[in-house]
Amino acid sequence: MPPWVTRGGVATAHARALIGLEDGAVLDVVDADAKLVGRGLLSTEAETIACLLSPTAVEIDDAFFSTAIAKALRWRERLQLGDTDALRLVNAEGDDLPGLVIDRFGEYVVVQPYRACWRPWLPALAQALQAQLQPRGIVLKSRERGHDGGGFEVLLGEPMPADLMVRESGLTFLATFGQHGKPGLYLDQRETRLELRALAAERRVLNLFSFTGAFSVAAAAGGARSVTSVDATKACSEDACANFALNELDTDAHEFLIGDVFEYLRTARRAAFDLVVVDPPSFAQTKSSVLGGPKGVEGLYSALARVLAPGAILVACSNHAQTEPKAFAQLVARALRKEKRAYRLLGTRGLPADHPTHPALPRSRYLKVLVGVVD
Repeated sequence: MPPWVTRGGVATAHARALIGLEDGAVLDVVDADAKLVGRGLLSTEAETIACLLSPTAVEIDDAFFSTAIAKALRWRERLQLGDTDALRLVNAEGDDLPGLVIDRFGEYVVVQPYRACWRPWLPALAQALQAQLQPRGIVLKSRERGHDGGGFEVLLGEPMPADLMVRESGLTFLATFGQHGKPGLYLDQRETRLELRALAAERRVLNLFSFTGAFSVAAAAGGARSVTSVDATKACSEDACANFALNELDTDAHEFLIGDVFEYLRTARRAAFDLVVVDPPSFAQTKSSVLGGPKGVEGLYSALARVLAPGAILVACSNHAQTEPKAFAQLVARALRKEKRAYRLLGTRGLPADHPTHPALPRSRYLKVLVGVVD
């Protein structure tokens, strides 16, 4: 059962009883026979009306959240991530705190509530994080309806600096939140970067939709012969160069191109690359549109076929929650087959272990990574 209750699942009589209560109020959720389903928090926006925190009538107070945070942190400690200080500390439903995401970026903690029910409990969460982690600063990035999605609010300590840097698997990255408040380093792709680093030695690498160049840094650090990074924005290209410099990698030995990926693929030299990584933004919000259109996923991999050398490794990524893993793999294979290229799948990857998910919510496992060989 999903750990929340929607408006459609609440009887009219019970819905009337909620009138006058504020977001964050503690609720007991019962079934038609008045049997307790769980205890949670009232959330009045959109369809979700209650986030369930416990199947029992446990006391929900500051101590409850301190214990929940401690449980999540213990799991991350067991992961033994080595020289890494950027990771997810709380992954919403996967850590029994639905609608709440907490990330660590170096000495700073970023709290992102996706439901209004968390607003009244932010001081308790901040105190628990401060007591258990002693970060330099704890900041709020608001994601729920009714609040500005841009900028940050300091909950405790210091604001995040503009030049924030973090460590991941021994490499250094800019982690500043730039355009639209997106972090310069996506934490869910840490394991993919580590695998790419291991695959890159002596290969000519192409990174499409390169963003701030994290994949490019991993490939160059892994001994790639050359790395070409392609992204549409100048700011991303500049950040990619900065990330290379932070890791003492020679930017002159690699290419940083600003432009449309499809235009680049039309003009790039044939069979120019031995390893290609593709991690595009979602092209559309619906399953029907993401699979169709001239710039859809299939068109992308068809266009990509011409630049792949025989035996090249293709790392294909999708963060589109509505696309099933099997459908994504078939889509990539079909696009390459149309271009007379054979495709062998070597392995797949999803979210890393610091991003646990709820078994009843398959769409929360949005990340799909395919590693294959193209002949």
